[in-house]
Amino acid sequence: MLSQLTIIIPTYNRSEYLKRALEYYNDLEVNSNANIIVVDSSEKKFDCGYENINYIYVQGINVTDKLNNAIKLIKTKYTLICA
Repeated sequence: MLSQLTIIIPTYNRSEYLKRALEYYNDLEVNSNANIIVVDSSEKKFDCGYENINYIYVQGINVTDKLNNAIKLIKTKYTLICA
């Protein structure tokens, strides 16, 4: 089931919360079975440190544009948006 799941994480200036979310999904081993897309519009780029996470950084865009960027990358049957 997890191989059919994409997790989208839109973020803006919340690097501590993003770090915690990525650690959570990595600990659950979702990271290796699902697609994780982080779309970040923060003032400063975040170093996610995970090679298998699709990290998109576009400074200053709104949440709608972030989700539109992520939606283009979805190749799975199910999607979860984790704000």
